[in-house]
Amino acid sequence: MLLHGASKPFICKTCHKGFDSAGSLKRHEVIHTGQMQYNCETCGRSFFYKATYDYHQRIHSGERPFACDVCGKRFIIHQALKSHKLQHSGEKPYKCEQCDRAFRIYTNYLRHLRIHTGEKPYECDVCGTDTLKSHQRTHTGERPFSCETCGKCFIQKSALKMHQKTSHSGENSLACVSFSYPRNLKDHNLREDSFTKPWKTEGCTDLM
Repeated sequence: MLLHGASKPFICKTCHKGFDSAGSLKRHEVIHTGQMQYNCETCGRSFFYKATYDYHQRIHSGERPFACDVCGKRFIIHQALKSHKLQHSGEKPYKCEQCDRAFRIYTNYLRHLRIHTGEKPYECDVCGTDTLKSHQRTHTGERPFSCETCGKCFIQKSALKMHQKTSHSGENSLACVSFSYPRNLKDHNLREDSFTKPWKTEGCTDLM
């Protein structure tokens, strides 16, 4: 469907989303059919688009055809290289008009905009919570990130990294002395600054 004068004149009849070319609309319409016709023979994953399938194959082959001319780091897709090169230039092309924050990566910019709009587009179909992907694992029991040292599994990759840092490496980045959690460090700094022990437990006179 062509709407004269519209910036995105090609409109999806199913969801009414607009596109700037007929090809983009055609690629989008595949989503509504539910048919993923490109299947990876190595791991079984399926894809709507051949381009995405081709990118995925590079994960298995190890091919990284796009190289940074500054540091030599290589990437699977050209867009990843473009985002990476902004680290060298310091450029942040995506600027928020409401608070003047700027972002190097477009998806981070879009995520930031939701702070202003209040939009929470990912809602759990079990309980309604709107932090979707990792949250749903609390319902399924899935813990895909496992520690190679002790075998403990985690819902989020960040939790695994924190576990490895505090439990196995001996490293403690929350230094002044040595603490496993930011709250303990904060309490410690408060006592050091004031030379007092401001907390005591109920039922006794010991100061914490």
